[in-house]
Amino acid sequence: HSIAQVISEIADLKLSEKIWPELLDFLIKASDSPAAHEREVVIFILYTLMNNVVGTFAENLPQIYNLFAKALQDPKSLEVRATTVQALGRVSELMDADKKSSIVSFVLKKCPSATLDD
Repeated sequence: HSIAQVISEIADLKLSEKIWPELLDFLIKASDSPAAHEREVVIFILYTLMNNVVGTFAENLPQIYNLFAKALQDPKSLEVRATTVQALGRVSELMDADKKSSIVSFVLKKCPSATLDD
């Protein structure tokens, strides 16, 4: 996670200045990597950037939620699924209390067949 944390630190600075707009597109593309560790790093970067993502990429939240929905059902990696749950927890921390139930609903709707057996 060290490299992901460095990317997140740089992105935290650049996103607030609107200097790195292509980061989200890159992360979305990288989330389709055949390598599970790369998919997990994408989710971890989004998790660490969540404060910025909610403000800077507000219009892209549906794309990010779709990415999370796919990651919650990752058939090959418990790590990807677990990191996604952490990221969604972070999203719920940033939401108003009345909207937090939407995260629970989202998770339950998107991953009813997901298991933690690996």
